[in-house]
Amino acid sequence: MAEKKISEEEIRGGIVLLQQYQNRAEAYQQQLGLIELSIGECENALNTLNQLEKVKADKTALVPIGAGAYVHATIAQVDKILMNLGAGVSAEKDSNAARETLTKRKDELSKMHGRLSEDLRGMHNEVQKLQLKIAQYR
Repeated sequence: MAEKKISEEEIRGGIVLLQQYQNRAEAYQQQLGLIELSIGECENALNTLNQLEKVKADKTALVPIGAGAYVHATIAQVDKILMNLGAGVSAEKDSNAARETLTKRKDELSKMHGRLSEDLRGMHNEVQKLQLKIAQYR
């Protein structure tokens, strides 16, 4: 009879742990979604920089403003880019430095995405093991 009580405690502990893994997995999936959005923003900015190189200063161009919308704008200067550095700080960079910064950001985000994805796969494996263990006690 004492053995059955220990098994029930193990089941309860396993269920609690399972819920913790599931909550953490959901948080990781949300983070992965945000990282994917940030990677997409970097790619869009890099593509826009590449397109701006084809535009001469004081020419009119269609500038993307998001959600598939564009505005006609006169491009006064194409060789200087104002970039957000974080914490509400922005700096002006030439297009090559801006491209390097965006590429580095994208690479760092991609690495972070890979690590989180790997951690999430590990969690899923642990969840499966726990589910099998819990199923054995039923």
